[in-house]
Amino acid sequence: MIKFSMRQKLVLVLISCLILSGCTLGAKKESIMVTPTPSSEAPKEQLAGNDEDEHGCKASAGYSWCEIKQKCLRTWEEKCEEEVVEEDTKEAVTKLLVEKYNWEKDKVSVQVNKEIGDFASGSVGFGSELGGGGWLAKKIEGRWRLIWDGNGAVDCQNLRNEHQFPDEILKPGFCD
Repeated sequence: MIKFSMRQKLVLVLISCLILSGCTLGAKKESIMVTPTPSSEAPKEQLAGNDEDEHGCKASAGYSWCEIKQKCLRTWEEKCEEEVVEEDTKEAVTKLLVEKYNWEKDKVSVQVNKEIGDFASGSVGFGSELGGGGWLAKKIEGRWRLIWDGNGAVDCQNLRNEHQFPDEILKPGFCD
C-alpha cells in the first residue's frame, strides 16, 4: 500500500480539480427557446380565487352556499342551520295562542303554572268577554309547541304515551 504525505494529497486534489474544471470549459451552452401555443390550444387554467359558484361563493376560500341562511359561509365557522332563539316559556306560549286563534296579543294573558324540563302547563285568559282555559306545551327541537289547550277533557293516556308528559305536569289539574 502506498502512503501519501499530506502535501502529496493536497497536490493530487488540486490536479483533480483542474482536470475536472477543464472538462466543462469546452461545453456549449444551448439556448432554450419557448414558443407560445396559440390561445385556442392553451389549456384552460383556473386562477386561484376565480371559482365562484352561481351564488358567488368561493370554494377555494372554503365558502359554500347555505340555503337556510341565504348566504355563503364556512361551515367550520358557522353552521348552516336555522338558529334557535331561546324564548321565555310565557312569551312562546302567548305567541302560539295568538297565532292559533288570531287574537290580539294584548288581550291574551298567559300564566305558567309548572315547568319541568321540556314540559310546561298553565292557564290562559282571553279578555273579560272571552273567558279562558288551560294549556300544555312541550319543547321540541328547542322550540315550544302547544300540545293541548282549552276547557274540555284532556286525553291523559295520549299525553303520557305519545308526548311523554310527566305526572308532575299533569297532576293535579289536568289528569287527576
